[in-house]
Amino acid sequence: MEGGAPPLTRLMSPGKSPKGDDDRKKSPAIRRTPRKAAQAVGKASRKNGQVSAIDGFNEATSSSTAGDALLTHRQPRPKDRAAQAVIKTAMQADSVCTLLEEADLDTILESMEYFSFKAGETIVKQGDLGKHFFVAHEGTLEVSMNGKVMNTIGPGSAFGGIALLYNCPRTATVTATTAAGVWGADGDTFKKLLRERAIQHAAENHKFLDTIKLFDGFTPRQKQLLGQLALFVQAPEPGTRVITEGEAPAAMYFVKKGELSVYEGGTIDASGNLTGATKMAQLKAGHSFGERAILYNEKGRSSTVVADSKCELLCVGVQQLKELLGDDVATLLERSFILFGLKQSPVLSQFSVSQQHHIAQAMDVKAFQGHQRIDDKLRFAFIMDGEVSGQGKQGAITLKRGQFHDDDSLIVTREDDSSRAHNDHSNRVSDLVAGSGGARLAILTKESLAKALKQLGMSAMGSTEETLEHARKLLLAKKVPIFHHLSGAQIEQLSSKFVLQRFTKGAYVMEQGDVGTMFFVIASGQVEVQIDGKVVRTLGKNAHFGERALLFDEARTATVRVTSSEAELWALAKSTFTEIVTGNILQGLVHRLRLQNTSVRLRDLVHEHLIGAGSFGSVRLVSHIYTGLRYALKRVRKKKNGEIPPEVVLECSLLGEIDHPFILQMVKTLETPKSVYILTELITGGELFAAIRTIPRVLTKEESQFYTGSLLLVLEVLHDLRIVYRDLKPENVMLDSQGYLKLIDFGIAKKLDIQTGRTFTTIGTVHYMAPEVMRGKGYGTECDIWSLGVMQFEFVCGCLPFGNDVDDATAVCRQVLKEKLHIPRSYRDDLGCNLLDSLLHKSPGKRLGTGINGEKDIKAHKYFDMSDGNLFDKIIGRVLPPPVIPQKEEYADPGDLDGVTLSDADCLHRED
Repeated sequence: MEGGAPPLTRLMSPGKSPKGDDDRKKSPAIRRTPRKAAQAVGKASRKNGQVSAIDGFNEATSSSTAGDALLTHRQPRPKDRAAQAVIKTAMQADSVCTLLEEADLDTILESMEYFSFKAGETIVKQGDLGKHFFVAHEGTLEVSMNGKVMNTIGPGSAFGGIALLYNCPRTATVTATTAAGVWGADGDTFKKLLRERAIQHAAENHKFLDTIKLFDGFTPRQKQLLGQLALFVQAPEPGTRVITEGEAPAAMYFVKKGELSVYEGGTIDASGNLTGATKMAQLKAGHSFGERAILYNEKGRSSTVVADSKCELLCVGVQQLKELLGDDVATLLERSFILFGLKQSPVLSQFSVSQQHHIAQAMDVKAFQGHQRIDDKLRFAFIMDGEVSGQGKQGAITLKRGQFHDDDSLIVTREDDSSRAHNDHSNRVSDLVAGSGGARLAILTKESLAKALKQLGMSAMGSTEETLEHARKLLLAKKVPIFHHLSGAQIEQLSSKFVLQRFTKGAYVMEQGDVGTMFFVIASGQVEVQIDGKVVRTLGKNAHFGERALLFDEARTATVRVTSSEAELWALAKSTFTEIVTGNILQGLVHRLRLQNTSVRLRDLVHEHLIGAGSFGSVRLVSHIYTGLRYALKRVRKKKNGEIPPEVVLECSLLGEIDHPFILQMVKTLETPKSVYILTELITGGELFAAIRTIPRVLTKEESQFYTGSLLLVLEVLHDLRIVYRDLKPENVMLDSQGYLKLIDFGIAKKLDIQTGRTFTTIGTVHYMAPEVMRGKGYGTECDIWSLGVMQFEFVCGCLPFGNDVDDATAVCRQVLKEKLHIPRSYRDDLGCNLLDSLLHKSPGKRLGTGINGEKDIKAHKYFDMSDGNLFDKIIGRVLPPPVIPQKEEYADPGDLDGVTLSDADCLHRED
């Protein structure tokens, strides 16, 4: 069972907590009702933060009506036992219905209606959009494709499932050759059940996806989407034609079990048997077929594939793949494979995902004949097909599909034996020659890389060598932890200020006890780190040291000495750093680095005063006896058996994994026999909910851009870590002393499984809860995008999109599931309305930000455009002024703390 910490977790980074929803006064800006009953479902009635499933609100799939032509053939007919037996037997034998359970078959059977046809009448027509799944009951039916008869079927045969499964037009025409009757099931119900069963098997399918090189370039998140939206399983019986030469491609297939034969030519007689064909290949587990028609945009299948034994096929629908990747599926699949290659390079993998996409576009795909020599002056070459041979470090080497040749010139500026000795990742191959069967390579030259870097704004706009050197410095800068929270523009400026310094063997780069003024990154060579004369570690190329000197005036804690014949170090002076990184961002970096002192003990902490309390325990404001640094200290009692509550373990685990300036920073946990203590940064600006109520109107576009943009940056980080937050709302967001946001309360957040990317518990606060969460059928990180949309709506419209005037949780759920989004006429921003429509789309698959590019699609929305720079860069760089800057520290209402006593004073520092 899923669970989480109590919703009072916000008190561990205390702000002013409301006494209760009934005590909130209506603001002229944010016109929310008290929501007493609704919050009772969202909070009070949930055990350990969990809301029980909401009964009665699993939105029924709308019944799809057939076209007028089919309706004219509908006739009332009871489904007696004989009819039910025919229908069930047909479905059980149909390869499309493989995963359906007995209850699913009963559901489909119940929805079936009877349709009667005369001889010569058409039941389904090739090219039409499928709306029904059929089972023949009586009479004889003829299946034809492109006017040619391909099969004859009789009672007990199912048809029409393929078009529904892959959301594509009918692949063949079915005509009654005699008076005939068929049972037709609603296509929406059929597809819904197939989708639910496919999701149940998502973990297994994801494992299989990992073995398919065609999808190697996909990120884990993209594979999750592929598994949820485009993967199905078919289990054809021996003798079944899986695909037929000439038919329009509906899917590509990957063999999990069984064997199949590939044929070309031949004819198919009226009984559906293939005769006169030439067998071209045998397919077994691990093989694939049908992808060429997709990769090379072929209009029809080039061969026929027949199952030789009972098979299990993992199928990827073409239409679903296009919905996921766009219409140019072939190019994107090929590019994803190239991206897989870039991720293997120790240098090119250091570029961001978006930069790697840009570099991939700059690469040329070239075909080489057997034994053709390949130019050695390649920056990078990825084997798309075939083989390439050459000379590696250990002698002759052969590179096969999915492997790469990498020239390390971007990370080595000069021939240096010592640095090359430590470059274990080098995959350089010389004297490249294509294999006997030829090869296709994706090639990146030094010139094309330099051009791509210039287009990305990562160049010195000089020679190729200058461009690559500038990019190299930028890559090194991005690896420095204290730079992670800077904007792209700030990192760009800093990297351009690195100065190359050369040292000979034995030279001291810095000495213990000296006051530091420089930060270093090793470009080449090797150094050793000594503390009190003892060597504690050795550092090589791309390592860095001395970063505290950029922020603090303090003595060096170690000596660094060069041990290689020579060493080249990029150096950055503190004076240069503080010219570029100033004001709010500098203060934030200093504070975060100070908080990283995890040697803090309970005895080092002085109780200042109580700032929060709840059923979980208490929260103190404490200060360090020696440094004076202030923290929030939350105390949670252990269970009677001495165990830490599991929800606390979960929350601390998640917080320990996250490092972002807009998310609560946990310092460490501490224990006593009876309690566990969570030490975090102290957040003093109060709740966002209270802050926006101080603005006597709805938020302006600039104000909502700031808050929504900040939250978008947070969700992007969480979702990349596969963390679904599940309770995003203004009450769970606080302001720091500068007015920037801090997301708190991870009590019901969850780390999603890497293979399925889904969870099922109905949990959260109903006014912000996505429709898919209410349905209880499974959801992923897309539910947080909905909650973000609710907050954006609240910012710019002054009310909630659903249930604003409703107290009852059941009524709120009904509105969320059933009612259309209505944007007040007073809100006239066209781009803003479009953003709201996109974020609050009730279908999670069509919601902006839930596609293959994730939150990047939201960030690219024109609503967030600025005339003088990038909004998100300005926010993360803290150069954009917050709408509300706290004027004083805000904590819990003292009245809420009356009567709270502390029984653990002896655990903290005590004056003797």
